[in-house]
Amino acid sequence: MITAVNFRPKFYSPGYNPIIWSVTSDQTTEIDFNYVFDLYIDSVFINRFIQRPNPAGAGMIDVSSMVDPFLEIGDFANEVGVPTSTPFKMGTNAVCNVKLFAGEQYRSAANADLVTYDGIQNVTSGSPSYPLGAQGYYDEEDPTYNNYILPIIILSSSLEWRREQDN
Repeated sequence: MITAVNFRPKFYSPGYNPIIWSVTSDQTTEIDFNYVFDLYIDSVFINRFIQRPNPAGAGMIDVSSMVDPFLEIGDFANEVGVPTSTPFKMGTNAVCNVKLFAGEQYRSAANADLVTYDGIQNVTSGSPSYPLGAQGYYDEEDPTYNNYILPIIILSSSLEWRREQDN
């Protein structure tokens, strides 16, 4: 099961910077062990990522490149000189929120099927359930209760937008 969250991003994270989570499991010696991450953007399931542990045994994922397509950069009112009631942004999708759930996948015996475990109590749920939110927000002693998981708020990739506007 997931025994530690080694690193988690801050509540506000710019989309052009790394947005990394790192977790550790006590099952890394199991046959064909993988970490499993389910990515949700704006409460919608986007994708499942399966990866081997790094040499230190941790599972790491960077979602920055995965959230960029969900962000839309429009005209910034103060930059174009338009007085408006929304002084910083005109348009939609200036930000998105990200939640990640971690689990594990491994074989119980050499020729057995790969089974996905929830990451909390090693229940064969088929779906990762260990919630990964922003830094320092929820009780890490009880990951089974995820109603208070603070999503990461991803800000627009304004540096990329600026480069595109200059061309």
